This record gives sequence, C-alpha cells and structure tokens, in this order.
Amino acid sequence: MAQRGQDRRAEETEEQRNRRLAIMAKRGQERRAEGTDEQRNSRLCRHSCHRVPEERSATHLLLILADEDKIKDPESIDWLGSEELPDETLDSRLHGIVKATMIHGPCGLLNPYSPCMADGICTKVYPKQFREAAAENVDGYPMYRRRDNANHASISGTVVDNRWILPYNPYLTKKYNCWNMMVSGDTV
Repeated sequence: MAQRGQDRRAEETEEQRNRRLAIMAKRGQERRAEGTDEQRNSRLCRHSCHRVPEERSATHLLLILADEDKIKDPESIDWLGSEELPDETLDSRLHGIVKATMIHGPCGLLNPYSPCMADGICTKVYPKQFREAAAENVDGYPMYRRRDNANHASISGTVVDNRWILPYNPYLTKKYNCWNMMVSGDTV
C-alpha cells in the first residue's frame, strides 16, 4: 500500500506536490464567523490552507470552493471576482487598495522596459480588451467583465483604466488589505 503512494508521489509534478502539501498542512484551518460577509464566505469555502514561503515574505492562501459554489457561469464570475477599478466615490478604501496592489504594469508602449516584456510584447497579455459582460471560461481561466467606464487611476504619471486591472476578490482585498489573485477552479 505504501509503495503505491510512493509511486504516485514520484510521478507528481512540482505543482501537484505543492498543492498536496499545502492542502495537507492546513486542511482543518478554522473558519471565522464575524459578520454576514464572513459567514457567507465561510460557507462557500470547503477547504483552506496557507503557507509562508521560505524565500518570500508573503503568505500564500489557497481556498477550495464547495462544488456547488464553483464558477460555472458568467454570473458566478462577476459575483466572485472583478477586474475593474472600483468607483472611488462609492468605496475609496477598496479603490486605494486595488490601485496600490492590483494594477499590472503599465507595460507595452507605455513602458517597453517592463520586466513582463519579451520581444516588444507583454507576456501576460496586458492591456486586456474591454468586455461588457463576463464570458465562459476559456482554457480554464474566467473572462471577467471589464467595462470602459470613467474609473481611472494614475500610476507613476501614467493613467490606467480597467484594461490593466488584475483579477481580484473585493471582499478578500478589503479584508486583508493586500494583493490577491482570482483563478478559476477548473483544474483544481
């Protein structure tokens, strides 16, 4: 029996091994229940784990959603995450956090020497196209809504709009006051 487990682990990719270890490390992490938003997010989360990498100072957190709450349609994509700069008049705190932590670049013609550039093209495919509504997952990644609206931010003298915003969860961004990345659960 142990031999089969060792064989399986020998065939694991580094990503699979890291995922397995992270899940094992904190499978039973306690869930908080401080208020309605927290309770709602607690119910959605089937498992959670985190680890502090040795070489970096940032904690990594993996949330695994219950099957019934996984992203399955465009409405779920917009409910769970965003790729838009929040309106500063409606939520100045979230606007400030997103402006400080969730903007890519700028790169391309605005900054051809950005680290993400290779052969004159952004390797992360920014700026993204505007999109009036979320769309079905493509290659395992959700296509978030990115409206062409009046919300802009100035980063180092460059004005950026929703095409430069990284995917984030507004609740987690405000709660932890930091960068967070939303990725589809199709491959998890």
